[in-house]
Amino acid sequence: MKKIKFTIFLLLFCSFLNAENFKILINKDYLWYVSKYLNNAKHEIIISAFMWCCDPKKYSSFPCKLLNKVVDAVKRGVNVTIVFEKDYRGDNSCNIITAEYFKYLLGKNRKNFRIYFDSPLIRSHQKLILIDGRYCFIGSHNLTQSALKYNNEVSVFIDSPVVYEKLKKFINIVEKHGEKIY
Repeated sequence: MKKIKFTIFLLLFCSFLNAENFKILINKDYLWYVSKYLNNAKHEIIISAFMWCCDPKKYSSFPCKLLNKVVDAVKRGVNVTIVFEKDYRGDNSCNIITAEYFKYLLGKNRKNFRIYFDSPLIRSHQKLILIDGRYCFIGSHNLTQSALKYNNEVSVFIDSPVVYEKLKKFINIVEKHGEKIY
């Protein structure tokens, strides 16, 4: 029921944009589009993830494939900021393991890479990926194997500098009240 309501919200939201400026991404379409835009990122990637589960022992999983695309972008000189949810109950194991894996893969090559955990007092449930000042992914997809491979999920891709800036300001507020890890 929540996903149906969310889908209706996305469709209404997108109806205010020009038809060429957005695309509804259902299930595995999301992985393909996000991968394409991460591969082509030139300047900036901002990710706000409620949950990103990349287990280094399962490096061929979809979440780890996305992680490696972000690592490649960092190595190309793209500025990357990631904001993870920090659960007040302490259940952050997926996000902590993923953050540590980023640290391991990047080594000392992290001058253009930052990870924050949001304030444990406020739950950040958004799933956002912003790329190069105009490309926005927003929706229900967590960065988990279940969400990217098995679940029924819906997200939207929006090509809009205006929407990008509004979402970036929102992430900056979450980041400002969070804790910088790297």
